[in-house]
Amino acid sequence: MAKKSKSEPLPKEIKKPVSDKKQEQAEKKKKALEDRKDVWATKLLAKLLRHTTREFKSQKIYKNEKETLEFVKTMVLPVFRGLNPRDVLVKQIREYVVEALTTTSPTQYYNPLFIPVGEITGIMWADLDDYLDVDLRASVPQPLRVEINAGTYGSTGIFNLQDYQYEATQVNEIYEGIREVIDNDSNAEWNGRVMVRKGFTDDGNADSYFLQFILSAGGQEIPPVESLEESIGFEIPKETQEQRRARLKDVIARKKELASERRKKSKERSMRLRERPKTKEAPATEVKSEALQRQENIKEIMDKQDKLLATADGYFEKGVYDAKELKARIKEITEQTNLALSKFKRGGEI
Repeated sequence: MAKKSKSEPLPKEIKKPVSDKKQEQAEKKKKALEDRKDVWATKLLAKLLRHTTREFKSQKIYKNEKETLEFVKTMVLPVFRGLNPRDVLVKQIREYVVEALTTTSPTQYYNPLFIPVGEITGIMWADLDDYLDVDLRASVPQPLRVEINAGTYGSTGIFNLQDYQYEATQVNEIYEGIREVIDNDSNAEWNGRVMVRKGFTDDGNADSYFLQFILSAGGQEIPPVESLEESIGFEIPKETQEQRRARLKDVIARKKELASERRKKSKERSMRLRERPKTKEAPATEVKSEALQRQENIKEIMDKQDKLLATADGYFEKGVYDAKELKARIKEITEQTNLALSKFKRGGEI
């Protein structure tokens, strides 16, 4: 009688070494990043084409799709290549399209008389660099003649805003001169005003004016010195595409940082201004569950306020709100919150 053969043991699963797993995970992450960059590149090109076409139409420049695509790939895309399309603002695209169109034609300066007074006054003395490099550049679509005049502490002379650089225009030297004098003066600020250029008349033409920023400290204006039409013995270097790309990345990072700071300050300010519910001893007949419900209601109101403030800050960052509208919106949200909280005071009607 034949013996029954014993069943052979199943082969054990071969486990991959830890190093191979890490390498595989690294390759997956690398591929996911490459795929994401491909998606970004496609969306970025579409966004650049869309807004370049709109800028052409606004300036009555007629190009077919092939010519527009060639213009974008040659003149616009190299500056924004590699950036997340969500971080590239429409104003930045159209500003650069205008700049690219005017490189071979006479410079058309923006008329500073068209800038609202509220946008060029009350600038904190330490925020001038960010204001010139980010806010003013974003709001003015063309070249603009600007001068920073701090009187005896220094002056930049009249320069083109599109050529502004912190050190090249010698704003850093002006800051060093005034820092010791106004460092402790939290109310020191820059105020812009439209001035007539030397040799020109007040005739309403853009070439007749420049925007001058003067400093006020200790409640008094520092008398400006005579404005020079040309910069004080320096030549502003032209940005290469790589330098411009690097500056755009810095601007985007700085805007995000400022937006985060604004949200934090706005939240702190709203918390200071809101009416605090008066603390009273609960009546002996009050049920504990009712007190807990009241706390939950108050927490829900405060969470809603935080969401509304964050939305308002987002609209301000996108340019939907200006500073005045943002302040009014914050006030409105605070009043709504105080009204809602008042309904949960003891003795009130819910």
